[in-house]
Amino acid sequence: MFQRLTNAPLPVTLLILSFLCPIELSADAGGFRLPPHRAVILLLFVPALWTLIARASTRFRTFDALIFAHAICLFYVYTLHGEEDEGLVYGGSVAMETLGAYIVARAFIRDWYAFRATLELLVLACVIAFCFAVPETLLGRHFTHDFLQSITGFDHPREIETRLGFVRAYGTFDHPIHLGTFSATIFALLWFSGKRQSQRMKACGVSVATTLCSLSSAPILCIMTQVGLIGWDQVTRGLKGRIGLTCLAILFVYLMIELFATRSLMMIIATGFTIDSWTGFYRTQIWYWGMKTVWEYPWVGIGLADWERAWWMHSDSVDAFWLVTAMRTGIPSVMLLILGMLTMVFAVGFRAGKMKDPRYTNPAKAWLISLIAISLAACTVHFWNVSVSYFFFLLGFGGWLADPMPERFRNRLDAKMAARRARRRAMRGPQTAPATPNDIGPGLPNPA
Repeated sequence: MFQRLTNAPLPVTLLILSFLCPIELSADAGGFRLPPHRAVILLLFVPALWTLIARASTRFRTFDALIFAHAICLFYVYTLHGEEDEGLVYGGSVAMETLGAYIVARAFIRDWYAFRATLELLVLACVIAFCFAVPETLLGRHFTHDFLQSITGFDHPREIETRLGFVRAYGTFDHPIHLGTFSATIFALLWFSGKRQSQRMKACGVSVATTLCSLSSAPILCIMTQVGLIGWDQVTRGLKGRIGLTCLAILFVYLMIELFATRSLMMIIATGFTIDSWTGFYRTQIWYWGMKTVWEYPWVGIGLADWERAWWMHSDSVDAFWLVTAMRTGIPSVMLLILGMLTMVFAVGFRAGKMKDPRYTNPAKAWLISLIAISLAACTVHFWNVSVSYFFFLLGFGGWLADPMPERFRNRLDAKMAARRARRRAMRGPQTAPATPNDIGPGLPNPA
């Protein structure tokens, strides 16, 4: 699976590896905390932006403009609410983490070969995360954070929390939910990209095992969502207009819930798909009071100020990325992001319906399913630090599907990669017979 690992673009490789670096490795730049992933994004931001704008095979599209506008809106709102340099620093950090991760993926993952190599790197990152997480789950200690804290003196707030008799693992991440989200959201990508069933099962098994170490409801729901959508893809295969049929089915389910259920869809998700029933109830209260704040301050939100809630809700944390963004930065900020995502999704779906090459159609299905899953998880999980950058990286990961290379560039790239494979075969000497079509599963075709 990892034979083409070195083909992953270097900027993408650096960013993914930085996602695995614990927060204790942060640098202090004049009172400004600089975690490893943020340092890498700062390093790569200008080259990635220049590559995105100047390269002939890339076009600056509507969804790019909307994502840029969202980042600018974040920066403006936090600067507006902040006192002295606080808002400027925080707003700049958040804008950089979101936009920077997006444009690195958007600029440097431009073809199937880079997509495939990046996906293999994500699998390796998931394996590494599992190796750090499983001892914590079984032995009940945060080994990585404890060790690095003893060296650096950086005290990251955390606690030993058990569920089902096991300890929720942090691994190298800031929170168990972030560990689970990182590993869960690549499930569909791995399923559709494996050439053989055994390969797909092994890779997806790593994703599931790492997710279970987090013992978090939202990532488990994320995998369940992907499994359901993969099953729906199998059932509707061969039907004409199945994208429209899928949209109608989703709309029908939503309308039935709104018309006949005693609770909203969000309430059902929050209370019905949680390991801890109290967690589900508390999330419904967060949404109730959070939406009250959103409607009171709809345009620019409340920034980093505290929000109104019931007297017994002592914690000011909000476990919902969409809700936090609306509360802090206003409805326009959220709408810019949602419109950017929808524009990209429609572009991917439109091209997937026209192109028959499985090197495009399979990644398109996989990315769409993964994006739906992480967007759903964002209703019950808040993303910050590494997790928010990973969310936007995954969004940019599909940029080449929404804006594929012009045919002349693809032909040149295919010829270049074919010549490279021929040189490698010549260097290896006589080999066994190549795989037959029956050896290759329903995933991506064998590039050899």
